[in-house]
Amino acid sequence: MSEKLDKLEQKLDEKLDKIHEKLSSIDVTLVKQNKDLEYHILRTTLAEEHLKILESEIKPIQKHVTQISGVLKFFGLLAVLGGIAKAVIEVAEFFR
Repeated sequence: MSEKLDKLEQKLDEKLDKIHEKLSSIDVTLVKQNKDLEYHILRTTLAEEHLKILESEIKPIQKHVTQISGVLKFFGLLAVLGGIAKAVIEVAEFFR
């Protein structure tokens, strides 16, 4: 009976050793993943900061484009009104 217990104890020790090896492997993987995550967080933070800088630099450009668009629409409206006025004057002169 002692021999059976010795064999069972040996099998248990082998299983425990295998479990320990797997846990060690998992620990190594977790350390690597943790480093990768820290690097990813750093890159994300830097990207967010660059995005804020770009947005702040683009806002004046967007304002300028809006202003120019408004000015062009105003000149377009003036051209249409001028065209209408000229047409009305020419029609009035035709019927005189």
